[in-house]
Amino acid sequence: MNLSKGKAFYANLIHAIDTSTVWVAGSYVRSRTDSALWNKRLVYTTNAGTTWQHANYDFPSAITCIEFITPQLGFVGDTTGNVFVTTDGGQTWNNDNAPPAGSQFSL
Repeated sequence: MNLSKGKAFYANLIHAIDTSTVWVAGSYVRSRTDSALWNKRLVYTTNAGTTWQHANYDFPSAITCIEFITPQLGFVGDTTGNVFVTTDGGQTWNNDNAPPAGSQFSL
C-alpha cells in the first residue's frame, strides 16, 4: 500500500468490517529491527481501498489484534497487553482495558 508521499506501507494485520470498510495495522518499515515503530500504525478505508486514512492515535507498542464488533465499536490490542477501545468508528481511542460502559460487552 502506498499511503504517504511514496512510502510503502507494510500491512501485518487486516480486519474487514464489510466490503467497503477495512482496518489494517502495519508500519512504514520492513522488519521489527528497522524501527521502534514496527506495527504501531493503524490505517483504514471506508470506500473499498480507494483512499486510506491514518487512525488518530499514537499506539505505544506493536498492534497484535484488531476487532470491530460494529462499524462504531472496535478494539485493538498491543504487545504490552493494552486494549484500546473506540465507540465512534476509530475517530477516538481510549486505553480502557475494558469495553465501554453500556456496551453489550461491558461488565
